Amino acid sequence: MRDGFKIILIFLAIQLLIAFIAMLPAKILPCLGQENANTWIILLSMLTSDVLMLVYLYKGGYINKKEKQTWSPISTKFLLFSILITFPVIFLLDYLLSLLAWLPNIMEQEFDRLLSNWFGIVLIALLGPVFEEILFRGAITKVLLKQYSPVKAIVISALIFGIIHWNPVQIVGGGFFGLLLAWIYYKTGSLLPGILIHIINNSLSVFFNKIYPDTDYIKNIVDERTFYILFALSVVLLIGVYWKIKTTTLPPPNWREKEKELTI
Repeated sequence: MRDGFKIILIFLAIQLLIAFIAMLPAKILPCLGQENANTWIILLSMLTSDVLMLVYLYKGGYINKKEKQTWSPISTKFLLFSILITFPVIFLLDYLLSLLAWLPNIMEQEFDRLLSNWFGIVLIALLGPVFEEILFRGAITKVLLKQYSPVKAIVISALIFGIIHWNPVQIVGGGFFGLLLAWIYYKTGSLLPGILIHIINNSLSVFFNKIYPDTDYIKNIVDERTFYILFALSVVLLIGVYWKIKTTTLPPPNWREKEKELTI
């Protein structure tokens, strides 16, 4: 647990440092007529923080590009299952969040502003998921799996992933989504399925934000009958794909010697 918190503290320290450095140009450039400067400063600060954190993880030995299993696609069939399970999870989480609509979304305006920039779209939809999987699964979840039982490691990892987003609505959504990502990583030891799932999730979020800017939930887009059909299909698909993933024979990652396998 200590190693996991160490990684988180370094991550937060880097973010605070870069934010502090960015404060000066963020104050000066708009005064010089650069109206879009703040958006670019935020995006470049995010990218710089991510790159510096990746350097730390690499130098600290938390990630190793030579580890074949970490970057293994596992199999075409498993990647297909990863894609299939993503859609019902997104739909059902969206419904859950619609029931928790009272939760504040303090980052909504900031998110919209970032998506007004093409680089913001690339960062959120593609680069962000890759970085977050390397950090939260490839480093933090890996450390937790080597120290705790699979269930405990996965739950702690998901909680960290949700809380680190700070935004109340994302804490809930990110926490549940983190359970899926950590479980997939536990099953495979590979980052690629999680990266694929994460990219699909973020890309769909960007897509719906652009196409339906005034709509927060899927149930507000479709009629009631269509929604319940989609809900039923999502439940069936989730159960079916979950079972296929659970029963798929994979080379077991050596998280801890003599560790009992997770039964879920």
